[in-house]
Amino acid sequence: MECNYSGNYKISHSKKRKLFGSEKIRALTTMLNENVNPSVFNRIEASRLMSEGDKAPAQIPSLISLRTAKSRAISLTRLHQDPVIAINIMKYNSSFCSTIRDIGYDGFFVHFWSNLQLRIYKDCYSKCKIPSISFDATGGCCRKIKRPDNTMSSNLFLYEGVMEVDGKTFTVCSMISEKHDTLSICTWLKRWLKCGVKSPKMAISDQSLALMSAIVQSFTQYNSLEEYLRICFKLIMNTQVNEKDIPLCFVRNDINHFVKLISQWTPLKKSKFPRTRQLFIRSMTLLIYCSSMEEAKQILEAIFKVALSKYDGLCLGATNNNITEETPCAKSKKYLQSLISNKSSYFQTFDNYIENTISNEESNSVNESICADIDSSFMNWASIIANRSKIDVEQLEGEYDNAQYVPEIVPLVLNAMKLYPCWSGIMTKTFKYGDASVSSCRVESNFNNIKNRVFNGDNLPMRVDNFLEKLVSYYNGDHLLLQSSDSIVTTNSNIDENLGSNLDTNNYNSQTVSSNKSIINEHHLNDQELETDCTDEGFYIGGTINNSNQKLYNKNVVQIEEDQDMECTEKRKTSTGTILNNEFNTNICLPCKNIDENLGSNLDTNNYNSQTVSSNKSIINEHHLNDQELEPDCTDEGFYIGGTINNSNQKLYNKNVVQIEEDQDMECTEKRKTSTGTILNNEFKTNICLPCKNGDFPTGIHRCAFCNRSVHLFGCSVNLVDSEEGYGESRICLLCFNQSEENNAEEQWQKKNISNRPPIRSANSYLTSQPGFDHLDLSQNGSIKAIIFLKNGNTFQNKPCTLPGIGKVILNNSCSPDSLMSILACAAADSKVYYDYLSSISKKDKTAKFIISMLNTKTRKVMHKERIILLAPYFLSKDKHLIGGISTIDAMDTLSSTAHKMLKNMPSYKKINQCTNFTCEDFSSEQSYEVVKLTAIDGKINIQKEVDIFFKNETTICSYCDSKRNITVNVKKNVLIELVSIPKELEASTSALDIDIINDIQQNYAGETLLTLDEIPKTLNVNGHTYYIRGTIVFNSGLRTGLRVTSGHYKAFAYRKNNYWEVYDDLKDGITQPKAIKNNVEVIIYTI
Repeated sequence: MECNYSGNYKISHSKKRKLFGSEKIRALTTMLNENVNPSVFNRIEASRLMSEGDKAPAQIPSLISLRTAKSRAISLTRLHQDPVIAINIMKYNSSFCSTIRDIGYDGFFVHFWSNLQLRIYKDCYSKCKIPSISFDATGGCCRKIKRPDNTMSSNLFLYEGVMEVDGKTFTVCSMISEKHDTLSICTWLKRWLKCGVKSPKMAISDQSLALMSAIVQSFTQYNSLEEYLRICFKLIMNTQVNEKDIPLCFVRNDINHFVKLISQWTPLKKSKFPRTRQLFIRSMTLLIYCSSMEEAKQILEAIFKVALSKYDGLCLGATNNNITEETPCAKSKKYLQSLISNKSSYFQTFDNYIENTISNEESNSVNESICADIDSSFMNWASIIANRSKIDVEQLEGEYDNAQYVPEIVPLVLNAMKLYPCWSGIMTKTFKYGDASVSSCRVESNFNNIKNRVFNGDNLPMRVDNFLEKLVSYYNGDHLLLQSSDSIVTTNSNIDENLGSNLDTNNYNSQTVSSNKSIINEHHLNDQELETDCTDEGFYIGGTINNSNQKLYNKNVVQIEEDQDMECTEKRKTSTGTILNNEFNTNICLPCKNIDENLGSNLDTNNYNSQTVSSNKSIINEHHLNDQELEPDCTDEGFYIGGTINNSNQKLYNKNVVQIEEDQDMECTEKRKTSTGTILNNEFKTNICLPCKNGDFPTGIHRCAFCNRSVHLFGCSVNLVDSEEGYGESRICLLCFNQSEENNAEEQWQKKNISNRPPIRSANSYLTSQPGFDHLDLSQNGSIKAIIFLKNGNTFQNKPCTLPGIGKVILNNSCSPDSLMSILACAAADSKVYYDYLSSISKKDKTAKFIISMLNTKTRKVMHKERIILLAPYFLSKDKHLIGGISTIDAMDTLSSTAHKMLKNMPSYKKINQCTNFTCEDFSSEQSYEVVKLTAIDGKINIQKEVDIFFKNETTICSYCDSKRNITVNVKKNVLIELVSIPKELEASTSALDIDIINDIQQNYAGETLLTLDEIPKTLNVNGHTYYIRGTIVFNSGLRTGLRVTSGHYKAFAYRKNNYWEVYDDLKDGITQPKAIKNNVEVIIYTI
């Protein structure tokens, strides 16, 4: 059968075909699972179905339909339209019920950490010598929440605490919050502590006041950061503070963040002397490594004297014995420069100072007097040093102005000193652990991993419920792998061995339970099991104690934690029995009292004297009688004891549930708070204002609006907003003002575009020694002088340049002369002696004149024309003309040949061959050489050794009169060394004594001399004179033969006086930074 279809099939559809069925599923799968944008999917379909000239087919969906379908599909995956309600639904889902802890609606917050995280942390806490957690916050992850009135919430930040576990990053706890004040962060941390974990020994953060204050209030026994800093000052000064007042947690600052804050100080950024910034930043970092206040005092004095001195150099006027002395500024500069240059000498200096000049008694007396004078504050202690330094320098005059006169930096230094115990290692001896500098790189790396790997395919910021769901799922897998690899959580094996020996029913005198891991001990009671539904924070004991007529059937579930504070633990071990008895006696529950009475008589008959249980959590004691099953309902913070006690003559028919909540280390913490409270109250009575110090106390006319204390109008109070000025004006005392400022502080984070440019300097480099820093001229205006960057003639799009007498000329392949002149220009910019040398010969030498002109501010176009004039006599081709009479200058040549042509008046050395016979017909001859050729055997060479041999004077026999001839080598201002690598077989015929034979060796037979920039010697000693390296010229060939070839490209690596390398590649757009690789070094240039 044959069927024919007829019709006009070329007519285009007037409507798009509806997107449904399998096509809709395919589109949604591509857009959602493969993260393809609807507009991209539309183009992919067009590429698949259409050919050139076709009209858009109806089956290609429109962008509107694709976006609508995608939006509806995403909406179907959400639990609720409102993200906050969606998170609340997630909390009661089995996958998230043990992770999401607390949710706030207005303002929004969510606390989340899993039970597995708590177990891993507990185990790591017991294993780590110094448990440390890094805290930080980041934004840009979650979108703002839309309120019912169409207003938007504040920015949502992700807060995290991260620690290191066996070299891996472990997230301890997390929070997403709309509020970023101290109270919100402190609530988060305290809720985490309520889950039965201990506070870390060290907490690291940036200098966010809100975050630091919350850490102090949560992890230490002090109520504010201000109190913490005051106690630290008293501890370091050893004044009226006991050892038990040491904070429970060492609060530290990230060193990189601190150095970044210093580098952004406005007075340093605006200083016209760049080395001023280097000096003060490096001097401030010296304070990090101080181990005593005396060390810090000497460095601070030097910093203040430099910053406050108007004059530098020698003092004007004669002093005692008519001997001129240096100003305090000059002495302080040399002192700081020497410490920066070599930190080992810095440590040795202070070690000797402390051992030789300060005894323990003198140190204590000095500290007490200082502490009494400065009111227990690092900032006030530094301010006294600043005032004394100002008095020492303000009356002196020096021979010239101080380039580092920056008085505006003094208040900034004083503000930085307020947090001195946090960003330095001054307190490490007091805490007896920790390093001088710490970093929060763990939490920063974790944020980077979340944004760039976990959510790599998502568009951040996203809805908070979607973000939370994906993040929790990722953390669940991460923690499972961490648990599996390190065996963090203990299994249920070897349980009877841990508790079996403690259960002796006939002679059960005492039972002390202490452990740092979860232990499960099971005993069957009448073949019935004890069912419990408890979380990981519980401490459960269930059991039955029978007399000789009955058997013991117990099922115990014990989860016990051991307090790391050994002092508190030992005290509680000896006194817990009394404490628990008092707590049970004061209980208002009548059945509990009856149980106590029955327990007392029962314990007497069985010699059951006492049972001591040590724990940090709430305790629930349950006694179940009549062989009934005990089913306790446990909370997150539960500590449960369940059991049955039977006598042969009497049974107890009571069921009691006693729940006692006990804060972590309650007894020890309360004692510390009580002891430090008295100190702090006495501390608050002191004042820092001058009238109070002089004994002129406030009259009561002006009072603090918060604490009603009498204050002075100026000195110990600040203005209160909306308060009328005049008699009886309300003020705010400094203590309340500082407390209010700390409580109102908020975490700040602003999302910034990430620059692709690599950082010029790492913040950590300010902490390392800088050899040669003591020789820098700090008064120099500008770090290095820039030169004109020469572009290769090939990059000017072959535009001709008209020259008088020559016509139109095009320059090609100018890399060889460009590299040579770039390094010589850098040498002239960095060496005044070499610059003067070039200036003296610039009138008669065009090359020297051109190099001098490269230091001036001329445009590239002008320099391009002058370069053509310079190169025309050497490279202009008179035979080759292009269309239109255009001549070409092809400067393709080896660097050695280019130096012979352009440096006739600037040789590297001159040989003087003189006969001792004055009547000799060839009495004296001189010859100049532009390049020193040294031989590298198989690419290996000792440059200094070869130079010493090369420039050694010689004595030969004259061929004319048989007399002695003296050959003397005079080295000039610049030395160009060419390295020629040859096989070892030719070493005998190409030694330095017969160096002219090298010219007979074909250049393409010579191999490459591969050296890194660090392997090139920075100085050369030639005939008693020191020559400094100015750069090296590297040859890159396109062929990988290992030998020199005729085609390739030259690049100049200039070594500037700031000890940094710069790459001048005339095919690039500007100066670049070198790579840490080996280069084919052809020429090395040294100058005076």
